[in-house]
Amino acid sequence: SLGALGSELLITGSVTGNIFDRELMVWDSADPSTPASLGANINTYSGSGDGSSFPIGYVTRCGESYFTASAGFDFILENRELWKWDGFEASLVKDFYTGGTNAGRPQSITVIGDEIYMFANDGVTGQELWRTKGSETVRLTDLRSGVDGSVSGSPGIMSWNNQIFTAMWGPTGIELYAY
Repeated sequence: SLGALGSELLITGSVTGNIFDRELMVWDSADPSTPASLGANINTYSGSGDGSSFPIGYVTRCGESYFTASAGFDFILENRELWKWDGFEASLVKDFYTGGTNAGRPQSITVIGDEIYMFANDGVTGQELWRTKGSETVRLTDLRSGVDGSVSGSPGIMSWNNQIFTAMWGPTGIELYAY
C-alpha cells in the first residue's frame, strides 16, 4: 500500500525483509538517494506469529495521512483501527471496537473537503458510516439496527453537489443514501 504526505512517500514495507513484518515506512523524495526508513512500529506484539501492523488505505487530509493498521496482536486483521501519520509519529485516531482482539476494520476511507468518511464497526451497531475531522470521530448512521450493520461488502463513498452519497442496506434492501 502507498500513500503520500508532502515530500514523503508512505510505504507498507519491512525493515527486516520478513514478508510478515510490515510496518509504516517513509521515503523522502527531497533526498532520493536515501532508502526508505521505518516511520512507525505500530504493532508492538511480541508473541509468536505475525507481529505486523500492515498499514493500508492511506489518504491525506490537512497535512496528515490516515490509514488502518493493527496494533498489539498477532494477526494483521485483529484490532485494525484508524491511525494517522503527521510526518513525525503515528497515533491512534479512533478505536472503534474496543477490547481484546476486536477490530473496527475501517474501510472505504474517503476524504471529502476537510473531513474523512468511512465505514467501521463499533461492535454494537455493526458496520456503519462514520466521519472524522481528526480530533472528533462520530457515527453518522445506524440504518439497520443490531450488530449486522448497514454495510455489505465495500461500498464507495462520494461527494456530488455538496452531498455525500453511498449505498447501504435499508428497509427494502441496498439503497442509495445522501447526507
